[in-house]
Parts: sequence; C-alpha cells; structure tokens
Amino acid sequence: MARLSRRRIRLLVGIGALAFGAISARAAWVGVVQHDVLAKRSTFETRQQFDVTARRGAILARDLSELAVDAPVVFVSANPKRIRDIGAKPTQIATQIAPILGLPVKTIEEKLSRQSGHEPLRRDLSPEKAKALRALRIDGINTEDVHQRVYPRVPSASQLLGFLDSEGKGVEGLEARFEERLTGTDGRVDELRDPKGRTVRILGNRASVGGKTIRTTIDADIQDITEEALAQAVLDTGAKSASAVVMRVRDGAVYSIASAPSFDPTKRAKLEQGNVRNRAVTDVFEPGSVFKIVTIAGAIDEGVVAPSTSFYVKPKVSLFGEEVGEAHARGAQTMTVSRILQVSSNVGTIDVARTPNDTAGKARFLRWADRLGFAKSSGIDIPGEDAGDIRSGDKWDGLTIANFPIGQGLRTNLTQLARAYAAVANGGLLVTPHVVDRVGGEDVPVAAPTRVMKASTAGAVNEMLQSVVSETPGATGGRAAIPGFTVAGKTGTANIYDPAIINDRTGKLGAYSTVKHYSTFVGFVPANKPRLVIAVSLDQPVKRYYGGEVAAPVFKQIAEVALNDLGLRPDRALTSAERAAAGG
Repeated sequence: MARLSRRRIRLLVGIGALAFGAISARAAWVGVVQHDVLAKRSTFETRQQFDVTARRGAILARDLSELAVDAPVVFVSANPKRIRDIGAKPTQIATQIAPILGLPVKTIEEKLSRQSGHEPLRRDLSPEKAKALRALRIDGINTEDVHQRVYPRVPSASQLLGFLDSEGKGVEGLEARFEERLTGTDGRVDELRDPKGRTVRILGNRASVGGKTIRTTIDADIQDITEEALAQAVLDTGAKSASAVVMRVRDGAVYSIASAPSFDPTKRAKLEQGNVRNRAVTDVFEPGSVFKIVTIAGAIDEGVVAPSTSFYVKPKVSLFGEEVGEAHARGAQTMTVSRILQVSSNVGTIDVARTPNDTAGKARFLRWADRLGFAKSSGIDIPGEDAGDIRSGDKWDGLTIANFPIGQGLRTNLTQLARAYAAVANGGLLVTPHVVDRVGGEDVPVAAPTRVMKASTAGAVNEMLQSVVSETPGATGGRAAIPGFTVAGKTGTANIYDPAIINDRTGKLGAYSTVKHYSTFVGFVPANKPRLVIAVSLDQPVKRYYGGEVAAPVFKQIAEVALNDLGLRPDRALTSAERAAAGG
C-alpha cells in the first residue's frame, strides 16, 4: 500500500514538473521570441500622440482693444473603425450627439458608417457644448481643444486685417504680412491610453508657444466712422467704390484705412475678391487737382513764384493742337498763385508749371514729385501696395507739361497723397505711413521723417489750402469746413481714361471719358496746429462727381468724429453763417 502511494506521488510530481516546464517554455516564448511583436502591438493599441495647436497672436488697436484674436473651440471627430469594432450602432450615436453638434442626424450617421479611421464632424464646437459631449463617454468620438480666429469688430478693418485660409495661414492684410510673427509653435502630447481611451500615463508633453501679439496704430472708433462714411457715400453717389486714410501728420501713424464695399471674413462663401483689396494702398488712379500742390509747392520752395505772384490766366491753353480748359468756363482774368489754387484753375497751374519755361518747369515738376514720394513705395506695412507711375522726362511729349501739373496722365495711390499733404501739414517733413508699432514686446522701428521742403513753404501752402476751404466765392472746398476748426485741403476731379472710347482727334481707341471720374479731397485739421491728415476718394460716382461735392463731405464727417475722439478743442471762432446754422 505504501509502495503504491509512493508511485502515485512520483507520478503527480512528474506531471507537475512537465506542466511547469510547459508553462515556463510558453513564458519564455512569449517573453523572448514574441516580445517585440507583442510590445509593438500593445504600443499601437494604447499609445497616442497628438499636436496641441498654438494660439495665434492677437492683433490689437492702439487702445489695446481686440481686432483679431484666437478664441478656444473644440474640434470633434469620429473613428468609424473603432465604432464598428465595439459593435456600436451609428444611428444610435448620431441621434445622441446631433443636438449637441447642431448637425442633422443623417449627416452624422453617414460619416459614422464610412470605412475610415478618422472623420471630422465639427471644427468649432463651443467649450460648453464640448463638455456635454464628453460627458456621454462615447468610444470612437474624439475631441481636441483648438482655436478659431475671430474678429470682434467685424466687418470693421477687414481689409486691413485680412483672414486665414483653411489651413490657418494668413491671407491678405496684416494676417499675411505678419504670418511668421503671429504663428506660434505647436505643442506635442505623447500618452498611453487604456482600451476605453482613458489616459494611463503621460510619456511626453511639449507645451505650445503662442504667437506674438501685434499692436497697431488703428483707432477703433475712427476706423468705424471711416467705414460707415464710405459705405454711405457709395450708397448716396452710386460710386463703384470709395476709400479713405486718416493719418497722424507728425509721424505717419495710420488711425484708419478702409474701402467700401468691404467684406465679412466670417462669411467666406459670399466673398468677392475685389472687396478684399485695401484700395487706399493697392489701387492707383489719376488724382486730378489734388496733385496741384506738387506743382505749386515746388515753384514756391525754389523761389520761382510766391503766393502773391500774379498771372494773366486765359480761359484755355493750347499746345500742339490740344486745348486744356477749366472745369467751369470763365473769362480771362488776373490771378495770384494763391487764388489759382483756391479756385483750382487748371490753366493757372499750367502757367505756374511753365515758369520760367517748359524745360525748367519739366525738371522741377519731376524733382518735386519724387521728393514728395510719388511713383515709389510709401513704405506702409500693408501688403500689395501699387506705387503708381510718372513717365520719365525722356518719354514726355509736348502735352505732358500741361497734363502732369494738374494731375492727369500720371497715377498714384491715396496713401501717397495723404503722405504728401502730411508734409505740408507738419512743416515740410516726409513721414513713413505705418499701421503696426509693436510686435510682441518690441517696438517696430519706423524711418525718421525727412525734410523735403522749407518750413516757410509748408506754411505758405497751408494758408493757401485753408483758403480753399472757405466761404470765399469760387473756393472749391467749402463743404469740408468744420464749425470751430480751421481746415486746409484741396479738391480733385479727374476724368478717367477709357481705352474703349474713340479719340476724336486721332480716330483711334483710347480717350478720356466725359462721364467717368475719380473724385478726391485731401486735407488736414486743425489747420493752425495740424494733427490729422484725411484723404478721401470715390471711384466713378454717378449722381454728382466733383470732389468738392462728394469727397469733401465725407472728409468732414470723418474729421468731426476724429477730432472729438482725440479730445481736440475748436481753434477758431464760429462764422456768422455757422452761428446761424447752430441756432445761435
């Protein structure tokens, strides 16, 4: 009996040893031979790496109010493959999450039924709704905290700011110009998750670094009134478009810059490309009489004439079979240079330009057009500037000395005009227009103003421009007058060259239209101690078209709000007409 028991014990021990050996062998196989395979499989199933999107830098107005900023939103996606693996039904999940996502059940169900591992559902879910979605704990529905670009004052300053494309890159405006500075560095998270998607362990975490904040020189209130005034002007006059620039005369800081029609960057499906352009920078035109200050300032500065110099001004001037007359017919009369500018006499300005002769006048005009910054970049930090053009002296014909001095035949942009008038306003210094003064924690350097005319010349032209905005008979800028403030400025009305019109003289295509005009007013306030230069232009107004009729009132509307916004007090007494209009 004892012998039988010992045999049974040896048998059990042997079986146990064999079992242990088998288990050990299996463990060795799993732990050594298949270690790499299983390790990779385990990592693939539980390890996840994803980027943490960096916040894009904000764009601020000069008072630090937000013009463009990244707002937190949640990107929601689905993993249809995972949903199939766990046996969930797309219809049930779609029904659960549709009210939160604000999408049709059928749209979500169709995406959940696809043969893929990743399907975007919504890119801009609010954090509040995302919290409700996450509370459902649906395996296969994923959320990621991201940012969305928003424009708090939309559509104000849209052309200045630009917008982002589908990949988050800047398109147009400051978003494009400062793309590298605004873009931050994305972070990276590497973690292990259990089969239900719960984080087990953080393997690595690189924090994101936000983009740099940009502070502009834009005054939000002045920008708003500029856009409102332009939009109303287009509506009132039937113009194709209108543009304006408001600039600080001492250093070129731009308080507002806009065009109408504008656009809403949040409604890209309805975007018209022409409305995206910042026309005050990108569009050039023949400026007409606002360009006469180049002719007259140059002649005064070089001692060729004085404001009191008199000319016998004929009704027309004839050159090489062509006649140039006045906007309003008049007889021959004697005018001072000051009066020539005040009534915007074309013939009188040509007389000044041709003094003492055509050759000297030609060289002087080109010299002063260059000195005042025309036909070259203004230096403004907005992309897409068209510098315009002025034909070089060797390409002039006999009529050029009559056309260029009155602003016909050459092209400029509105910002260049504002810059030239700022030089008159600030005593003869040419400034660099700019809209950005600080990036991150650093000031943006701006070129120092350069002297381009004598202070005495600037003062004389200032007085002449003040006479344009007066109640004197014949003065063209009276509608720009602001009660209690001195205003200096100049009107401009230029015929537009149309290549489709037959020229009566040559019989060939290409002539100036008699019905299409560019209407402009450029001025500064308060004229006795200038702070702001404001330039306004309208492209092809159809109901009225003289610059003094359609552009000067827009200047006044913008200037009144800007003066109040800056807290500037009146610098002159009211006239009798102004007191009567005010009821006093």
